[in-house]
This record gives sequence, structure tokens and C-alpha cells, in this order.
Amino acid sequence: MAVGIKVIRTDGQPMDLMTAATRHSPSIALRVLGIIPIVGIITGLGLIVLAIVNCVMVFSNGESVYDKIGKTMVVSAK
Repeated sequence: MAVGIKVIRTDGQPMDLMTAATRHSPSIALRVLGIIPIVGIITGLGLIVLAIVNCVMVFSNGESVYDKIGKTMVVSAK
């Protein structure tokens, strides 16, 4: 709201809790797995790869990894 954008589902409905959880599931899963000692190193690298892929997708077609997974889109709130 502070920057004049909002996230909605692709069918035009507002976000609900399940859509928000689905949208952020890659990050949530990697962070939960990160508490396991040896797996934590791999998931840390996974978070870096996720961030890089997300940046590439946003700058190439304007849609993030999270938008694809959660079936959401960012629109102007005005």
C-alpha cells in the first residue's frame, strides 16, 4: 500500500491466507529445511539461487517466481 501496489489472484479475487502461503511456499520450505545441520548449507544455496532466478524473471517478463507458483499478479492499488 505504501508504494501503491497490491497482490491479487489471477482470477481477480483478493488474496487469502492459503494463496499467500502457496505464493511463499518455496521460501518457507527452504527456511524450514535450513534448520537441519547439513541440509542447511544446501538450502542456503537454494535461497541464493531462488533470489537470482526471481530477479531474472522479474526483469525479463515482470512476473516473479512467487507469482507463477501462487497464481497471483501485482497490480496498481490506485
